[in-house]
Amino acid sequence: MRAVLADLSPDALGIAEAALRACPADSALLLLAALAALVAGQPDRAIGFLKRFERKFEADKAVTLLTALALARKGYTARAWTLLEQDGLLDPYDAIRWFIGGRAMAGWLVTQLAEIRTDQLHEQRKVRQGMPRAATGKPTGRPAPVRYPPGRSRPRPSRHRRPCLTCHGSRCPLDWRSSSAMRMPFKCAAARPSRRGSGCAAS
Repeated sequence: MRAVLADLSPDALGIAEAALRACPADSALLLLAALAALVAGQPDRAIGFLKRFERKFEADKAVTLLTALALARKGYTARAWTLLEQDGLLDPYDAIRWFIGGRAMAGWLVTQLAEIRTDQLHEQRKVRQGMPRAATGKPTGRPAPVRYPPGRSRPRPSRHRRPCLTCHGSRCPLDWRSSSAMRMPFKCAAARPSRRGSGCAAS
């Protein structure tokens, strides 16, 4: 099976699955099956084989390396980068020591690591360009000023009195902007019977 993997043949996955049916508890076969799934472009299958490995054996850097490669294939470059960085596997010379594919597939491994590095640097550059205020740390927090067309000035607040809240009359003597109007609600006398006759007089 290693010879088929070295040729990057998608048939390696079928061979690995057949071998696992005969020896389901073989740790090396589980890792080779995960690698075969990556070569075949099926990262989800690769993660499935790695989870089977972790249920039966203690995970090491070989598992971390294949997991990172599978995550990168699924588009999770940042997570893959973090795993590789934590276990010191970013350098191909360090990663090859834990690679189940061996030196026969070293070229394939170097290509995968280079793609992860390129994608991660590209994402970091996009983040820096999309956050220009992060360097200064002084966001203004002020809303954008309202711009009026040429020849039109800012509208002035109305000087008219607010109509009475009850009778809606415009001649109620209580100015809604006065201090008494701001302190308590009021009702027009026209809203209730008055002994002195009708009229809008605030109480």
